[in-house]
Amino acid sequence: MGVKYKNAINNNLDYNTIKIISNGEINLKKVLKNTIISIFTLCMSIVLLLWTISSSSKIEDPLIGLNALVKIIKSDNSVELISKNPLRYIAKSEDDFKQYMEDKGYDVDQIGRGFCFTKGKESISLGMEGFMGNYKIFTDEY
Repeated sequence: MGVKYKNAINNNLDYNTIKIISNGEINLKKVLKNTIISIFTLCMSIVLLLWTISSSSKIEDPLIGLNALVKIIKSDNSVELISKNPLRYIAKSEDDFKQYMEDKGYDVDQIGRGFCFTKGKESISLGMEGFMGNYKIFTDEY
């Protein structure tokens, strides 16, 4: 007779209670194992997402890219400013960004993936790169 069974008899517990207690211990081990696997999988998914963001642009810090991605997805705007130094924008498309700059009063000249925006004596040069397949990053770092 096992120790648990003897303790159950001494505590006036029946056989079914012992069976539930034993299964409960086994299930607890399974739950802990599944939780650990789930946490590991989640961590690996986050690392993979950050690596994908980092490798899809020249932005070294993947959290900047992730923040920009969240900004553009959550907003109704098609263009969002990421940072001022270095100057970076994220846009849903190239045309959206050109329209955004024209609405701010800039004349737009495009040379390949480079853009020159002029307004009076002010001039801004930005390069464009794809980001996460669906978005464009415009930056003065190129």
